[in-house]
Amino acid sequence: MTTPSHEDLIAGFLRGDPECNRLVRSWIEATVAFLTRRSSVDKDDLASESFMAVHDSLSRGLYHGQGLRSYIQRICMHKFLDQLREKRRTVGNTLGDVAEMQAETPSADETTRRILLNRHLRNALSQLNEKDRLAVILWNNGVKPQEIAERLGTSYGAARKRVCLALQKLRSILEKGQKH
Repeated sequence: MTTPSHEDLIAGFLRGDPECNRLVRSWIEATVAFLTRRSSVDKDDLASESFMAVHDSLSRGLYHGQGLRSYIQRICMHKFLDQLREKRRTVGNTLGDVAEMQAETPSADETTRRILLNRHLRNALSQLNEKDRLAVILWNNGVKPQEIAERLGTSYGAARKRVCLALQKLRSILEKGQKH
């Protein structure tokens, strides 16, 4: 089978065409194999979650024309990072996991600095209106402007502008707080 266009591949994948599913699955499996080669993350779980996330993302129309394979690889990467973060939240069973967690433990000064920064940031965020605060939080969590627009019930351009202006307001509030 020759590689179909991105549009044909997506349409075939979403309607369950076996050849399109096989191609997408092969891209996912190759990416998962690469990502997990030195990791304790379960390959099968990651591949399944990635496959579902790709299907969900494509069915919601979040793909906007960049390279489809790299788009799928990014989804796999995000799922991989999510699983790593989740794994770090749980207590490790091996000495290697414990040693790794100890190496990443911040000093008391660093912890104090982070607490103060979080306090200043929470205070600054509370001074924004509800939509600006939501836009900044979504943007900070990696949500794309198109999805932010959907959640705010506005256009793509308006959402991008809201994020930019809200970030400027937030920066201004934080800078004023540092001067005092």
